[in-house]
Amino acid sequence: MKKSFFLLFIFLIFINCSKLVERRKNYLFFGNVNVSIILYGERDFDFDKVFKDVEDTLKKLDNFFSKYNQNSYVYRFNRSENFIEKNDEFLRLIFLSDSLKKLTDGYFNVFIEPLLSYYSRCEKKEREPETDSIKFFVQLVNDSNQFTVKDGKIYKKNKYVALDFGGIAKGYFGDIVVDLLKKEGVEKGLVNLGGDIVCFNLVDEKPFRVGIRSFEKDSVVKVEEILNGSIVTSGDYFRYYEIKGKRYCHIIDPKSGNPSSSIHSVTVIATNGTTSDGLATALMLIKDEKREEILKNFEGVKIYIQD
Repeated sequence: MKKSFFLLFIFLIFINCSKLVERRKNYLFFGNVNVSIILYGERDFDFDKVFKDVEDTLKKLDNFFSKYNQNSYVYRFNRSENFIEKNDEFLRLIFLSDSLKKLTDGYFNVFIEPLLSYYSRCEKKEREPETDSIKFFVQLVNDSNQFTVKDGKIYKKNKYVALDFGGIAKGYFGDIVVDLLKKEGVEKGLVNLGGDIVCFNLVDEKPFRVGIRSFEKDSVVKVEEILNGSIVTSGDYFRYYEIKGKRYCHIIDPKSGNPSSSIHSVTVIATNGTTSDGLATALMLIKDEKREEILKNFEGVKIYIQD
């Protein structure tokens, strides 16, 4: 879960409507991520039940996809020597991630965990990353056919295959929560998972207004209006590896093995959180000319860059 909840601000929610009432709930999830849920519904709507269902859903998702939780499926997959039992929810996010990998020319890659682990070890041991080691892990990360599915099991290509959903998970979780809210009868809502925002409005044309924070100071550089969709900012603001006094951005290029260095942040507005989150991660690594080429694969997407 890589992105900071400081990157986006929610300013103005819907203008009051006599028919609907607003309810808010804040949680702390994924260790240190502030989660905010804003709901609109009829006055007799059972908001407490919905908030409880949201909380239960987020707990289940975190307990399944976290690479840090020793009981999670992803944790067990990463540490398995050979195979693990097949799971459709896991495969669904893998296939969504693979689609984004193709659309971003490989700059988004959830199988980047071996590289991330290498940088973490270098940070812990106060040892600068070595070129030969980076090349080794880049090759490992970009191997084709990282796994196969057979007879109810997922077989890893080798024991080093491991993944990190940090560049897409919160957006994906936001989409799942929004689907839940709609099914439970919520008419307007906003889900903010540590700055990854997904919102919807089934009633009118009054949007949410979301401010994008400056990377230099505690101020707003731009305000976007979102009616139905998602806005996510990825940046080098707060998360980094620090090795011998040098800071390395936490977003690592799976193709070169080097940290992002060209821009400070990128904000993506798209129709869903999964796309916004994954694309924001990838665009942190892509240079200007290539960026324009990649964006042609994403119809209707808007971006804002701070460099």
